[in-house]
Amino acid sequence: MITAPATGHMPKLITLGSGFLLAVLWANLMFDIQVWPHWGNKTLPEEVLSSIATYYARVAIEASPMGYLVGLVMLMTLAVSVRNVFVGLQPRWVRIATFVLLIGPVVAALTVIFPGAQKLASRTDTLNVQSELANALFTAHAVCFAAIFLVLILQFTPRRSG
Repeated sequence: MITAPATGHMPKLITLGSGFLLAVLWANLMFDIQVWPHWGNKTLPEEVLSSIATYYARVAIEASPMGYLVGLVMLMTLAVSVRNVFVGLQPRWVRIATFVLLIGPVVAALTVIFPGAQKLASRTDTLNVQSELANALFTAHAVCFAAIFLVLILQFTPRRSG
């Protein structure tokens, strides 16, 4: 029988999930960073697009079903965060900030990152569209990295007394 985590374990589960997600984001950013020197250009160089697209073909398409693990961890972390908002031991502002910081990356993953990575991996669009996708992935991953990093910092905020 699966039971809900004890109230005191919620920050640990959020920390564990966030740490995993931060590692995944770091791996993605190692390829996305190739966009940085060409930021603002309408079209990225072919070697940059090819490198990034090949990476996403491996992780977003060929590595299935492992990609589902990322989604599962993301949803587990968000679910624990929701419960934490209502019954957690951390200060209320920490619990609410944690949830708010987690919801952004989840929405970005569902609306920008997952579909954009699969579309870029297919390499069926024009170079301009592929460049837009690579720029969007880089931006989304950088913003998500910052949000998840802040979630981790918040988990080390002392619990309220009593």
